[in-house]
Amino acid sequence: MRMKGKFLRRAAVGLFFFLCLGQGFCVHAGEAIFDMDEGVYLIQSAQDMRTLALLVNGSKEVEPGVPAHSASYRLIRDIDLSAYCRGETGWEPIGCGRDAGEDETREFNGTFDGGNHVVTGLYINLPGGEDQGLFGTRSYLPEGGGTVRSIRTVGAP
Repeated sequence: MRMKGKFLRRAAVGLFFFLCLGQGFCVHAGEAIFDMDEGVYLIQSAQDMRTLALLVNGSKEVEPGVPAHSASYRLIRDIDLSAYCRGETGWEPIGCGRDAGEDETREFNGTFDGGNHVVTGLYINLPGGEDQGLFGTRSYLPEGGGTVRSIRTVGAP
């Protein structure tokens, strides 16, 4: 009985990621996923934040010709990520690093302006893991390192 429960849980998680990653494929329809303001993509909800993580971590484009990992974003309201932090490991950081032999496209080297907003409900449970937080791995290259500013996070209770 226990094996069946594990299998069903893993199948559900797999289906969830398959459906969520599907959001990243719609960018080739010729439209941006997020609203824009003067060349900056607007993050308006927890779902937008999760979509950003999926795009960056999946090396996708936010719109045709614009890699998600190097674009500019602005948070326009306080958000609660608790709905996206319920799994055993919690939140998957934006910019999840790279595996051996990969390029740097899974590192965030864009700009994220939090607009002095608050992100609540952040929960991460990755003992011994590296680069943990709302943002994980950022590129620190002098010619284009990632910038995250004016944002405050409050963990899950």
